[in-house]
Amino acid sequence: MYYVESLRVTRSTLTCAFWLGVALAINIIISKAGHVNVDQPMQFSIVVVWAFAGMVASIFASLLGCSLARENDGHLAVAWTKPFSRVTHALAKMAVDLGAVGLIFALTCAVVFIYLATIGVTRDIVVTPDAWTQLLRYLIAPAAFYGLVQALTSTLARQAGAVIGFTWVGLIGLIILSIVSLPAPYHAIVDFINYANPLVYIAFDVDKNGAVVTYGTAGAAALALIAFIGSATAIYRWQRSEA
Repeated sequence: MYYVESLRVTRSTLTCAFWLGVALAINIIISKAGHVNVDQPMQFSIVVVWAFAGMVASIFASLLGCSLARENDGHLAVAWTKPFSRVTHALAKMAVDLGAVGLIFALTCAVVFIYLATIGVTRDIVVTPDAWTQLLRYLIAPAAFYGLVQALTSTLARQAGAVIGFTWVGLIGLIILSIVSLPAPYHAIVDFINYANPLVYIAFDVDKNGAVVTYGTAGAAALALIAFIGSATAIYRWQRSEA
């Protein structure tokens, strides 16, 4: 039940880890060549690190989010003959996927901290009172993207990859539409759709004093709800598929 998905996820994780390593090496080389060394204090919240890691992990999660769709591509008849329920089969796949997503989140944090240490700014990182609440939010964020993509692709097969791309374009487009001035009632419609847009809840801003302004526990709860509804919808639709 786990073997094939574990192999696929392992390959994807190693590929992502490789490119994170390449990005780290390039940035270190550039900083050394340009003699980048920050002497003046420039305090910033550790939440910025969480946010970056959450974004990288969310992209990775969305790529893994078509695991049920991959099962539809010529493997569904075999899956239905296995001696456990379809729900159990789907949950096992999701557990493997989300375990890898958590690993990529941790690895991205490590890469960022290594780079910050290289340019000598780790001393300027501030652990704000809400840091651990924000860590929870950015850990849940990838699961929300994962659940959304699973819900959109669980009954597809080879078209799932294209859906991932269009999903990101659509989510970004909704954010842009929420910013521009739209005539009524279109702005209200966009705002309503954006309640299900994970990008809304992972956003943060920096005020004039350098403090990070973000969603709190409400954002984490919204992301958890998107993750749960998306995953539950995906499992429901997938188990009703016909081989």
